[in-house]
Amino acid sequence: MVITNNGKPTALLLDISNEDLEETIIALRQVKAIQLFNRMRAAAERIGYLTEEEISAEIFAARADMKAREKAI
Repeated sequence: MVITNNGKPTALLLDISNEDLEETIIALRQVKAIQLFNRMRAAAERIGYLTEEEISAEIFAARADMKAREKAI
């Protein structure tokens, strides 16, 4: 059941068993975290932050630089 406030969905009422309570809470937290991550990623793309490929390239370059410095010591 969807609970609304001024016509906008604000909460869900779920039918769960006592045995499934903890598992359901964990699953819902994971879904909320995924949703937040996706919103953050979309906002970053709109603002012009680095893409995943650019981030990976930066990490690769930093690791290569660290290895080069270790060899120089």
